[in-house]
Amino acid sequence: MNIEGVWKLEIGGLHGWERLATVFLENSRYLSASADHYTIGKYLVDGKKFIAEASTW
Repeated sequence: MNIEGVWKLEIGGLHGWERLATVFLENSRYLSASADHYTIGKYLVDGKKFIAEASTW
């Protein structure tokens, strides 16, 4: 499964789905950002599993 590209990260909140960040996935590298934070890390796809290890500032 190829998941590389640009994604919209959303989270379920009290008022429905809220846009949290824009995520860039490329060559096992995870980068995301919004107006309030940025995140860097790495990811692995194992079958249907997506595993990410990242730090947010």
